[in-house]
Amino acid sequence: IIGVYTKSSSRGAIYIFKRDTGAETWTEQSKLTTSDGSSNHYFGWGVSITSDYAISGARGNNKAYIFKRSGTSWGDETILTASDATSHNFGSSVAIKGDYAVVGAKNGDSSVSGSGAAYVYKRSGTSWTQQDKLVGSDPVQYDGFGHAVDIDGDYIAVGAAEKHSPSLADVGAIYIFKKDTGAETWTEQAKLMASDAGANDYLTNWGSLSISGDTVVAGANYHDTDVSSAGAAYVWKRSGTTWTEVKKLTAGNHITTDGRFGISVGISGNTIVVGAGYEDVDGVTHAGVLHVYDSQLV
Repeated sequence: IIGVYTKSSSRGAIYIFKRDTGAETWTEQSKLTTSDGSSNHYFGWGVSITSDYAISGARGNNKAYIFKRSGTSWGDETILTASDATSHNFGSSVAIKGDYAVVGAKNGDSSVSGSGAAYVYKRSGTSWTQQDKLVGSDPVQYDGFGHAVDIDGDYIAVGAAEKHSPSLADVGAIYIFKKDTGAETWTEQAKLMASDAGANDYLTNWGSLSISGDTVVAGANYHDTDVSSAGAAYVWKRSGTTWTEVKKLTAGNHITTDGRFGISVGISGNTIVVGAGYEDVDGVTHAGVLHVYDSQLV
């Protein structure tokens, strides 16, 4: 699934590709747009897919859209909105897994105006109902909480890319929530920040956050690694209720000024993928590459 939020005067679109049977090629299966699309809705700003369901945010319209596959066709199933009308930039980030969907609103309101929020929805049949609204335990205006979201099993990770540390601005942070046993609510379990965070690192910026099992990966693409904005990615692992930073990943011998390593990340099973959107490659300035790691070795 690929989002193109600048398509058609920034109305946006998403494209679904399917791997060809017995081959390592991918063929476009569907192009999806919204029935109520308009300029600057930015549909496709964030996308996620699981099994027969796909979700995309439209932060300019404060909505998220869930599509369901039937055979080779994808239909418009549900439009998600927030329960409160003050959730600005609802659709900043999205994630879907199993019967749950999460939507970030990076300028939504908690007890502090504009600090950000994330909303959890659960599917029953063909209906999706808001189950919970997540906010950080220490909200400050313009934290960017909800800039990134991801979900796996009983855990939700929410990024606050503009969170300050006590002495530095915009270092970024991650909040981990766990589903309460026997309940349909989620409780904050941990707040994570990089051990060597710098000002304006923006950890989880551009939705650079992924959780799988007991491992969380997040990118800080403005982090200064030897040179300005080379970028970094950080890995945390859970033991019981404790999350510990276990590795800082960089581009190694390929470090590039403004390379933006960590502009995107993903983890599935034992594989971690980190995007460096502006890394120089074979003499081509800012060509961009992907770095792949075995999570068991980091």
